[in-house]
Amino acid sequence: MLEKSLTTNSDVIIYDLEDSVPPSDADKNGARGRLAHFLSTRSSNLPSHERIAVRLNSTSTPFFAEDILQAMRLPCIRTLVLPKVHSVQDLNQVSEEIFLAYKGHRFRAPDGPPVQIVASIESARAMYNLGQIASWQSTYGDALGGKLAALLVCVNYKDLDYLRNECEDGRRLGFTGKILRAARILKLMEKAHLSQKGAAGLELEGGGMEMIDAPMIKQVCAITL
Repeated sequence: MLEKSLTTNSDVIIYDLEDSVPPSDADKNGARGRLAHFLSTRSSNLPSHERIAVRLNSTSTPFFAEDILQAMRLPCIRTLVLPKVHSVQDLNQVSEEIFLAYKGHRFRAPDGPPVQIVASIESARAMYNLGQIASWQSTYGDALGGKLAALLVCVNYKDLDYLRNECEDGRRLGFTGKILRAARILKLMEKAHLSQKGAAGLELEGGGMEMIDAPMIKQVCAITL
């Protein structure tokens, strides 16, 4: 499965240490070790570091602190996905653990690339605290606390119509991406997130695309009419 991850074209590859690993010390330690060996020995074949993320165990588990230490030992990991975030206290805890790993173990250069934190909203309490979570900033500086609004995994992902509708609903709500568990549905998700009424594309030299949306069209009409 680790080798197969190198074949996907998804924007980010998330290596899961939470739900996909049984909740025992032996299993968690084994999963961390296998991931560390894979990322260390396959460095020449890995995608850009911005595409590599690790999903940790939640802050309420006994596995969380060791997950942070292991992730910080590997400079190629730029993003941490934190499950079951209920309040800013959870984000403060992960931010502090990362800071302690910087300070106490010197795994990475202090002026290196920032560590991005993706907070997973999975409870009514988290929804109640969503404003504070979305506006949270780390007290340890700009190296911590970057955020991304990504919609979580669709449970009913084999129903493509259901999946497409969920992606489009999330896009309208402001989510900028979606977590998926099967690479074969990547194209469908990309299309759902790119499709917006009132938007068009202008082809550029070199094969690029510049989006022209409704506000831009109205502005041009106001100038030319």
